[in-house]
Amino acid sequence: INRNDSQTIEQPHAYGSYIKRCFNIDARDRRYYCNLVANDAINAAVRFPQGPVQLNIELSDPSVDAETVDTPDVSAIRLIDPSMELSRETMKEIAERLACPTRVMVIAGSFGPNERLYRSLSRLCSWGNFVVLADAISNLPPRQGIITNVESVMTGIDAATLDRLKPDIVISYGGAILSKSLKKYLRATGIEHWHIGLTPCAQDTYCSISMRIETLPEVFFRQLVASMRRNDATSNYFLLWDHIAKEVNAGIKSFIGNAQWSDMSAVNRILNLTPSTYNIQLSNGMTVRNAQILPHRFHRIDCNRGVSGIEGSTSTAIGASTVYQGNTLLITGDMSAIYDLNALTLSCKSPR
Repeated sequence: INRNDSQTIEQPHAYGSYIKRCFNIDARDRRYYCNLVANDAINAAVRFPQGPVQLNIELSDPSVDAETVDTPDVSAIRLIDPSMELSRETMKEIAERLACPTRVMVIAGSFGPNERLYRSLSRLCSWGNFVVLADAISNLPPRQGIITNVESVMTGIDAATLDRLKPDIVISYGGAILSKSLKKYLRATGIEHWHIGLTPCAQDTYCSISMRIETLPEVFFRQLVASMRRNDATSNYFLLWDHIAKEVNAGIKSFIGNAQWSDMSAVNRILNLTPSTYNIQLSNGMTVRNAQILPHRFHRIDCNRGVSGIEGSTSTAIGASTVYQGNTLLITGDMSAIYDLNALTLSCKSPR
């Protein structure tokens, strides 16, 4: 490096601010130290908010014999990162603010499957004044109170109906939401917005954030359910959204059933034939947008949406498959596949 040798470059920090942290392993580092650095990199990546890190690995000249050292096996280093619960007084104040007839819209961004969180959100929806809007990669089951095809629903609503469906408070959690229509609508209305999650800075997606609640979403919503008290007020807010969502779903089902052969009909056929125990990996672009409007009932759905998502979607899917006992299905496009073609040379062992 820096000696006019072919195909060499200063690689540390090459991704700048697009990654959380950069780690470097020198070609001379012993295996013990490499194990420490690898653990630090993994912990940095998975700590909330999850994100990419760079692990730069220098390789010595293969024509030179490497030093042989007796080292212990690679091992994981446990990280305990507790979350703090909100005080009873704070939760009481929040619960009173969100009680009927206040209209509350919960927006679920990208998030992993979480049964505790799902149960809490379902309980809140039973009150009538809560509705949950989610993407496919929010990994929430499309059941009572949870609308998972939010982009299709938003594009199927006229301006007058949207005005009638306007919430009083928006509560978001998780990563970015894919629906452009929902973001455009909320940014134009200036509705009060709260964000739940451990974040490095204010997640002001809708340009109207008024409160950050720095705790895990499953902790906050569990506490909220426990703090809510029924009063005499009633609300049909969820029913209004549910009625529209069912009409839109019926229209989509009819459209896809009669659609000519296309990328959408192909993805629909594949997903309908895929067992629900599968993990689904979507590359980016059109694949994830097709999945947004199709019914999904899988163990987990993830995608490489975002900065440079096209660069490693196949590698991501292969890596994810190594830590899941079941099967993983990657749906990718021609450009995404070509960008990460070398990933098919990886030799990764399944946990099975």
